[in-house]
Amino acid sequence: MNNLDNYYNELLHLSGTITSVISIFPIVIGLFYFKFFNKPLKVFFGYLVFGLMLNILAELFIWSVNISAHYNSFWKPILEALKIEDTNFFNGFSYFSIFLFLGWFYFLLMEEAKFSNYLKWICIVLCVFQIFNYLFLDGFRAKGAIGHISSSIFTLLISALYLWYLSNKPPDLSIWNNTYFLISIALFVISTISLAYSFSTEALYESDFVLYCKIKIARNAVNMLTEIIYLIAFTKAKYLKYL
Repeated sequence: MNNLDNYYNELLHLSGTITSVISIFPIVIGLFYFKFFNKPLKVFFGYLVFGLMLNILAELFIWSVNISAHYNSFWKPILEALKIEDTNFFNGFSYFSIFLFLGWFYFLLMEEAKFSNYLKWICIVLCVFQIFNYLFLDGFRAKGAIGHISSSIFTLLISALYLWYLSNKPPDLSIWNNTYFLISIALFVISTISLAYSFSTEALYESDFVLYCKIKIARNAVNMLTEIIYLIAFTKAKYLKYL
């Protein structure tokens, strides 16, 4: 790497760290407003907590491998036997949580809709598919292109479906005080960005590393924005009784 590549690489890592720190804030705020949470919002809160736990486990794994005095005797044989060279094996759990938690969240929100039963079975099938994908298609060593793209498409479509469902209901509350609307807008935006990112960055890593870093930094900035929207959405939980 030249100096410019190193600069953007460090900037990328910094933006990733900031994004991880910001992801803690909605959970902290959520704890303060938890008494107002109903079942769907508790499911979504669980989704955020699960994601944070995965990030912490990944960091602990990296830390334990890098500083462990027993690396050669404990970690090295395991990692070599499984051919694990990075933390990509955590990705599959993240994709699974999207199908499980977000599928459950939106099923509860649209349970009264005629298509809710179909939605439930689609989510169950996708959860089973992700397990199969993790073991046999993407595998647990790769970044998980199939898992990433399918989970992004799922999030985009199911959040859009809820926004359509909401638009066809008589308004009980201002949309800006509607926790579910705010969450769905955030999910729709980030899944759209993630999907575009999936198709645009793989080749750039080798051909134009600086541009690759700029796109990932921009994506992290959008991630920060969605976390802030989740935070705001949790502060509107006191209005859930009017929905």
